[in-house]
Amino acid sequence: MPTELRYGRGDINNMRTNNRFCVEEPKDVLGQLYKDFRIHRYRGIFNPFFDKKPHDLEGLAIVDGTPPRGTTITGKLSEYEGWLNTLKLKPTMSKSLIVNGLAGVMQKELTDQFTKVKGKLRNYLELSTRERKRNMSEDVRDFYEIKVATFKEIVEVTLDIQDPTEEDLRDILAGKNPRK
Repeated sequence: MPTELRYGRGDINNMRTNNRFCVEEPKDVLGQLYKDFRIHRYRGIFNPFFDKKPHDLEGLAIVDGTPPRGTTITGKLSEYEGWLNTLKLKPTMSKSLIVNGLAGVMQKELTDQFTKVKGKLRNYLELSTRERKRNMSEDVRDFYEIKVATFKEIVEVTLDIQDPTEEDLRDILAGKNPRK
């Protein structure tokens, strides 16, 4: 699937004036850009490395690309180097910043009224398969599984963990260093 890159401020839907398409998969694009650019959104995850909402919402959005009708995507990410170099850089991301940021973002993205069990809010990753089946509809479970899969992609690319598991995500959520 091709990737759409958007750069701008605020809501991702308002970032359509400064976008580019490339043939690489979103996961590959993330791997090439996360070290040098502030990632505002990766697929459906807002601000994946910072658990606190920044005052300045300017950044790069990496989303599944759907080109305008009749357009064929043939460009590679490397062709946009000049455009990317004009964008604001962000501070260098260390492993501890990534782990801490992901922990906060996973806590927010995977905890809401649908993960409440016996009156207590719990993170989706903390629920057993049995609790998930008993307390959630299939649609809700699918919704969370898509988010979990996206977090696994982020972890694989940024922390260099091959085939991350839910256990790896739980370790990050708990503030532990994930396996290598």
